[in-house]
Amino acid sequence: MASRWWKVEFGDLLRNWQQAGERVLVTDRYGIIILSSIADWQFRTVRPITDREQAELAQSKKFSGRKLEALPFEGLFDDEEKRFSDETVIDGKRFAVAQAGIGTEGWTIHYLTAISAATYPAILAGWSVFLLSLLAVSAVFLWRFRTQQNMMALQAKEAERIRAANLQLEHEVRTRQETENALRRAQSQLVQAGRLAALGKMSAAIVHEVNQPVAAIRTFTASGELLLKKNKLSDAAEILGRIRSMTDRLANITSDLLLFSRRTGKGMTAVDVNACVEAVAEEFAVELAEEGIELRLDLEQPPPLANGNPVRLEQLVSNMLRNAVQAIAERGRQKGVIRIETTVESGNAVLRFQDNGCGMSRETLDQLFEPFFTTKNIGEGVGLGLAICYAIADEAGGTIRAENQPGGGAEFVVSLPLATLNPSPAAQQQAKAPQAIPEKANA
Repeated sequence: MASRWWKVEFGDLLRNWQQAGERVLVTDRYGIIILSSIADWQFRTVRPITDREQAELAQSKKFSGRKLEALPFEGLFDDEEKRFSDETVIDGKRFAVAQAGIGTEGWTIHYLTAISAATYPAILAGWSVFLLSLLAVSAVFLWRFRTQQNMMALQAKEAERIRAANLQLEHEVRTRQETENALRRAQSQLVQAGRLAALGKMSAAIVHEVNQPVAAIRTFTASGELLLKKNKLSDAAEILGRIRSMTDRLANITSDLLLFSRRTGKGMTAVDVNACVEAVAEEFAVELAEEGIELRLDLEQPPPLANGNPVRLEQLVSNMLRNAVQAIAERGRQKGVIRIETTVESGNAVLRFQDNGCGMSRETLDQLFEPFFTTKNIGEGVGLGLAICYAIADEAGGTIRAENQPGGGAEFVVSLPLATLNPSPAAQQQAKAPQAIPEKANA
């Protein structure tokens, strides 16, 4: 690498010296010739090297592998004054020595002129060559110095830019972490507030729903006691029937809560979806006729077999149908229409429930399947109907979604995975058996 550096930066200079027949050499602070117009002189010394200097050279490995022998110069270096002399003798010939320090590394350039042949023009020419050589070497060193300074300035500028970028990045990271922590705290507070609000709403609804039948039972019991004392058995029997109705209402409330809280996933089998729809439709037939609502069934043939529990699937259909009846009643339509469709799509049994009722607001759609959410007043339901439908569909590995229809009303779409096994005779018989009407679904 060193020889390549010499060739690149001083090759032309050495050739000029050699072509002019000049004796020019450059020594370092150890007296080692590092440049010379005479090739045999290069990497030899003009004076003896001390032990301390040899130790420094060995440590730096600057001339590793080279044998540094002294040249037979007489008087070139003054040992007493520790400096280079103005004259030297080489092979019996005297030479005048012109020398000057260059650079900051302790280098010295020496120009040797034969005294016996020295004339004024020759000396003048020699000094001119010497000065030109000195200028050339100085220019090279100056160029190298400025190049290094520029490189150092660029490196310092780049380092400063990188440091500023790192500081900015660290600031952004800290800001982001603080923002994320603040968002987490705010989210946690919102979740807690939402839980407390839901708990309060749920408690108020349940308490009101339970208090009404309990108060009625208390009143009917007192009336029944008076009727029995007066031996009015027929009137007492009527009171007992009302008490039974109130207890049934309490049972419906507790069963809905139990149904929502238990998602066991047990009892899954292949369920005839059409059979469940037809069974619930038969149970609602009288009520729909009294409300003046037309029920249209568009059922896939052969019947789709979905994975699920037949009792819970009927519960889902019943809650969906009840929700549609309530939506039509809220809109006050004289001619209500409910359509239930079953199809098979992409490996799923799909049930569509469509009505021409009042539809839903965006706020209602966003919270539709949340437990205890209801648009009804307190006392008109606890808001578990659609939440139970969601739980039943999710338990079977399916989905449920809702949206408003362009022409008015709402559409609910339930998608359930198709069963891989045929339904057992017991399951088919259970699906066809009449089921209890659940409490009204509220949305």
